[in-house]
Amino acid sequence: MKTTFTLIVILAFSSVYGQWIKYEIPEQKGSLAFAIDAYDQNHAAITFHKGESAVYYSEDGGDNWRAVLSVDETIIDLSFIDETTLALATDRGKLYKYDIPGGELKLCFEDSNVTEIINYVEFFNELEGVAMGDAASGNGSPVILITNDGGENWEYHAAGGIGGFSGDIWRRIDFVDKSTGFFYSSGLMPQRTYKTTDSGNSWNELPHEDPVQLLKFYDTERGITVHIMNDENVINLTGDGGASWTKINTGIEKGFPNDLEYLPENPSFIRYTNYRGLYYSDDGGITWYEEKISDTTLNARDIEFATAERGWILCDNGVVFKTRNNGNVLAGVEENPLPNESNLLGNYPNPFNPSTIIHWRLAKPSSVSVILYDALGRKVADLLKGKAYNAGEHFFKLDASSFGLTSGIYYVVLNTNERIETLKIAYVK
Repeated sequence: MKTTFTLIVILAFSSVYGQWIKYEIPEQKGSLAFAIDAYDQNHAAITFHKGESAVYYSEDGGDNWRAVLSVDETIIDLSFIDETTLALATDRGKLYKYDIPGGELKLCFEDSNVTEIINYVEFFNELEGVAMGDAASGNGSPVILITNDGGENWEYHAAGGIGGFSGDIWRRIDFVDKSTGFFYSSGLMPQRTYKTTDSGNSWNELPHEDPVQLLKFYDTERGITVHIMNDENVINLTGDGGASWTKINTGIEKGFPNDLEYLPENPSFIRYTNYRGLYYSDDGGITWYEEKISDTTLNARDIEFATAERGWILCDNGVVFKTRNNGNVLAGVEENPLPNESNLLGNYPNPFNPSTIIHWRLAKPSSVSVILYDALGRKVADLLKGKAYNAGEHFFKLDASSFGLTSGIYYVVLNTNERIETLKIAYVK
């Protein structure tokens, strides 16, 4: 493999759109962007491909980028092991460890009988990391690779219970820690969404009926999937680790789902790109707003935030957008993201016509009943009746047409094993 090292500081042209600064790396004009990762608010790395893959590194939060590595294979994903060391996954089924200051590129895994493409790598600290490779054959099982020594050695095993491949790069795979991960399987086997809690030794199918083109989890409980349906980006939300899902029609026009990013310490604030544009939600994914940062198509591939204020968007053609203030969008920090009591969190929209999303959370597993009453206290319908839910956040879609509602005030009553909560809603016909 041809390898080139360089320590040239790249002079970037910048223009400002709102609170995002645009940087252009001239020699990457015409390139495809693949991945970005950040160790902290200062140290970040990106990779582009144009004939060969190039890695750029910043030590000042993205004010300057310097090329540090060039290889004649495609670097699909990268992850920081520490602030000067990267793990690299390639389209030739290889995992590398790269020491940036020393310029040393070390091959740590390669076995074409096991996998011919590594499409995901993620480190959780300086020792522990996970990678995933597609099956070497269409009817085989994806390969899970685990390291406990900073990427020097990788143990691998077939992903038990599932077959095929991701059908993409890192978009359909997400591990939140070394043990817990989520995966959408394509290929010859049934296309399903799966979850593991034992580092990929076994996988359980989740009750997720829609196809998945992108998935992302904030923690072991909260996550989102995205797919295209009828020229619209449609999402599914879970707040209980995938045990239940709520479908949300976003209104975002068709564009391929490329990346989602939860704001650190605030799972209610999420950014999303469908390549064409940038969007955000400040209520956990129920409602979405366009965030205009460019007067042309964005061509975005990957989003990364190191803190609640500092983040980057990686785009094709050598373009990187940077913000130091969350794009000047206000986002409160969620002080206690894990529920310590069960309650109703509200609904959107309110007033509504014809439907609204009701949002609640449980402090612990419980049997849940949700009843709808009119303004006179008369029972209208059982929305949920004694259904068991895990601890976490949950969503329920109330469609007025299903219950023959007339305009007026209604009350939603949540009854769990520990308490009763009431929410006032308004239907305008």
